[in-house]
Amino acid sequence: LGIDRVKVVFGTGTGIFVGATSVATADGPTGILMGDFDVDGLTDLAATNGFDSTLTILLNRMAPLPGLDVYGKGTPGCLGALGMGANSPPSIGNPGFALTCTNAPMGAVGLGLVADAQDLAGTDLFGAGVLLHVNLPLALEAYGFTFFGGPSGCGFAPAPLRSVPALVGKLYFAQAIFAETSPERCSASPFGLLSSVGLAVTILP
Repeated sequence: LGIDRVKVVFGTGTGIFVGATSVATADGPTGILMGDFDVDGLTDLAATNGFDSTLTILLNRMAPLPGLDVYGKGTPGCLGALGMGANSPPSIGNPGFALTCTNAPMGAVGLGLVADAQDLAGTDLFGAGVLLHVNLPLALEAYGFTFFGGPSGCGFAPAPLRSVPALVGKLYFAQAIFAETSPERCSASPFGLLSSVGLAVTILP
């Protein structure tokens, strides 16, 4: 934080930070809040400005990764709609590939679903009050992954991709499911369940 500026340092996803940029805010930024305000799977920033009692929204304008496309709306919680993304392109032989989820309950553990069938509009398949954008009844392939939620509400699910050329061009659909654990529940689900938007993943060479 500085006088009318916020400095942003970029992470590589490997625990290393490189480069920095300074972004303008309003008068006297005093605090920073992280969240995915436009539900595109990228973390944005909000700066509170002490001198004029305003809020500056700093949207993350990084170019989307190839092979990924967001769809659907999911079932939001106290932090809003849950975004979906990935830490790197979905290329075969990428052992570090992982799914990411924004606006998840802080510190929670969730379930990642991946299948080869899509439910664009979303269906409450199990009557639990949560929309699924992965079409499990029509799927020929379905996989589950563990999402680990961080203190900032960013979930991370390792999903290494095998080096199998036959996978190139295959289309999969991913989604995250979490449960709200705080005393205040904002989900429409009677069980406090949340679901992210859907993520279409095309496997790349």
